[in-house]
Amino acid sequence: MKLNVKYFENSIVFNNTEINVLEIENKAMFYRFIRDLHSINSYGVYEDIQFFGEDAEINMINKLKIYVDFFDFQFDSKKSINDISKYASSSVNEEDKDKIKSLYNKIIKSYEKILGLSVNYKLAVSKL
Repeated sequence: MKLNVKYFENSIVFNNTEINVLEIENKAMFYRFIRDLHSINSYGVYEDIQFFGEDAEINMINKLKIYVDFFDFQFDSKKSINDISKYASSSVNEEDKDKIKSLYNKIIKSYEKILGLSVNYKLAVSKL
């Protein structure tokens, strides 16, 4: 995918093998860029910023995640949890999913043992 921003000198090319870093030293330009991305996410196409796939422009409405507070990713939000779960499910192969399920079942059994022992212990103590 390619990002064209009219007020930037170069286009930004995104691919699945690299992480892109954009450093904007001008505070006003940074705020403008973030505001424009927010507008695209909320309202649709914006004149100054365009996303392109291989052949055509891509509509990015409701597809961008904009984090202004870098220390609050809102993991308690149901939408964020669902998005992370979908991404993880699509990125993990079947073998790894089976390993995760196995580990999850072991953790559940451990909790059951701990809770079972504590319940028995409380019953024994209360009888004394």
